[in-house]
Amino acid sequence: DYNSKNAGATNSLRTYGGKFALAVLILDILKSYLTVMIFSLLTRFIPATNTYLIIPMLAGVGVVIGHIYPIFYNFKGGKGAACSLGVLIAINPLNLFISAFIFFSVI
Repeated sequence: DYNSKNAGATNSLRTYGGKFALAVLILDILKSYLTVMIFSLLTRFIPATNTYLIIPMLAGVGVVIGHIYPIFYNFKGGKGAACSLGVLIAINPLNLFISAFIFFSVI
């Protein structure tokens, strides 16, 4: 009873093994990281003042929501943890490490 029908790395680990799950994890992180980085590069060409930070963050939120509720799987997707990690790495890696330190020190 391994198939939870979840489009994420944890279900891939249970169903297909560690190598496949690692590939899914890396691709999920890269998916959101590259999206935020592409939008942050594109906003350099927009002459407005605050778009350089708002638009990449909205793109990251869109990637995470699209991973959790994909249209092609009847709005039943993954948990969004790896995508959120990719967004945090792209926006501010220092805050990611501070958050991870606090998270693991509390647990």
